[in-house]
Amino acid sequence: MAWYLRKSVSVGPIRLNLSKSGVGASVGVTGFRIGMRPDGSSYVHAGRHGLYMREELGGRRGGNQPVPSQPVELPPTQKFDAVSTRDLTSPERQELIDRLNKSYKDFRLDYLVFVVAVVAFGVAWFNESQLGMAIAGGVGVVLGIAASIFESRRRTVKIFYDFEADDTSSFSKLVQAVNYLAECKRLWAYVDSRDLTSAHESKINAGASSLINREAAAVGTGTPPWVETNVTIPTLKARGVTAYFMPDCILVYDSSGVGCVEHASLSFSASKERFIEDGPVPSDSNVVDTTWKYANKRGGPDRRFKDNKEIPICLYGKLDLSTSAGLLCHLQTSKNDAPQSFSRQYSAYLRIIGIGRAAAT
Repeated sequence: MAWYLRKSVSVGPIRLNLSKSGVGASVGVTGFRIGMRPDGSSYVHAGRHGLYMREELGGRRGGNQPVPSQPVELPPTQKFDAVSTRDLTSPERQELIDRLNKSYKDFRLDYLVFVVAVVAFGVAWFNESQLGMAIAGGVGVVLGIAASIFESRRRTVKIFYDFEADDTSSFSKLVQAVNYLAECKRLWAYVDSRDLTSAHESKINAGASSLINREAAAVGTGTPPWVETNVTIPTLKARGVTAYFMPDCILVYDSSGVGCVEHASLSFSASKERFIEDGPVPSDSNVVDTTWKYANKRGGPDRRFKDNKEIPICLYGKLDLSTSAGLLCHLQTSKNDAPQSFSRQYSAYLRIIGIGRAAAT
């Protein structure tokens, strides 16, 4: 048992508290005082006749605990960066990819004509020349149309598919595989995640074990830029990357150019995951549990927070698409069975075109 000496000296409403650890002070009247301890922490004490209240106001706490000389290091952040199209090469389609990159990245003549026409029109307008404005406008329109036609013919790459006896049932399985993702009310792509290593961080983040940053993704149909084809192409857009699921390969577009992924080299894994949803809950999602915005150690609500609302925990689907070069995208789906349905249908398509692979789970 530790013994100590303590003495108080009052000077009007001010009371000095002398102790081994130093000098503290408090000010106030009977039943209400505000004080500061020798370690710099402050408090409010109020009450009489056996009913008292004491509230900490902050400041230094914890006695003579050592102060770390180095800042606390957060756990590393896992990033879900998609592989660049420069790394997605297919030797047997190199000529096609080179043509697509040339069409996609070459300087556009019609843009230059448009800029020159606007500048000429502006000069004529500044000089109040109606004839000059008419000539600049008329010539600009004619040359702009001609340049656009020229660019379209120069850039367009024709990719036509000849299905046996016009039987497109095999390709329809690929379309249906992507449609399973399109049927989801919401689709997200993971950006990064970080594990929460302290109880405090977990408490103020609804009891989560990690923080996940994600952004919206989209599935639909479309045609690759400057490509003319005879089939409707299912597409997947996520984090600045657009993947076109062609019958014989997957064309991938990003800001750096065009890449190609063979169907045989695409790896996919489907699973389900529990996710604490702090945003709107999609109507097709399955809510399996709830938690609190600020949770205590036992998982219940922390009563110290007034805005402590209940938050749903949803069971979402998870789909990873990757190649030997790296990750293509990490998707989260509001319908938890959508990734498994995609995997089964996509595997069925691969078997039809002669690439045997079991559905990933």
